Amino acid sequence: MRYKTKRNGVIYLLGGLMIIALAIWFLVQDSAYIFRGEIKDLNEIIANGEDIPESGYVTYKISMPLEAYGSERFTSEIKKTYSYAVLDESGIILTVKVKDEDLKKQLDSFSRNGKDTITVTGDIGSNNTDMEHFLKERYSDYAKENGLKLTSYRIDATQTRGSRLVGIIFGMIIGVSGIIIGFSTIKKAGR
Repeated sequence: MRYKTKRNGVIYLLGGLMIIALAIWFLVQDSAYIFRGEIKDLNEIIANGEDIPESGYVTYKISMPLEAYGSERFTSEIKKTYSYAVLDESGIILTVKVKDEDLKKQLDSFSRNGKDTITVTGDIGSNNTDMEHFLKERYSDYAKENGLKLTSYRIDATQTRGSRLVGIIFGMIIGVSGIIIGFSTIKKAGR
């Protein structure tokens, strides 16, 4: 019984350490955005012909949304997230992931006259496998017919600076709790 209790304590301890390490990794990755608000202008990057960054936080002015091509709901989220295909002036199609209902309504009622714009800020990365499949299924023919480039880039506009920081702090609290429980369990088993 003591061995099993001690083993459970070690599992809590290691789990807590791993969660803290992961939270610190996210903190380091997102520190420029969380603490300094450092954001790259994706429109400027594309206009200058530079490579689109693989990660980081960007701001992007949408002038030609095509439509929402998929949605996701996670158990931890109350609202759905919607993935919109947007066409850049340079001829590339990328995805913007939104959760905010007002932003979704704006994108749905967008006039296609080129005068409207909406600016979003988010974490740039790649679509997940399901959204990538939906995007290709919906727009690969359209891209070929119109000489456009279909990309897997996704701007996730569902997270804010505050929500990222709260998530990291919550992870740290869970990790520290695991370490405390682990040490106390190991100490009890040693008696």
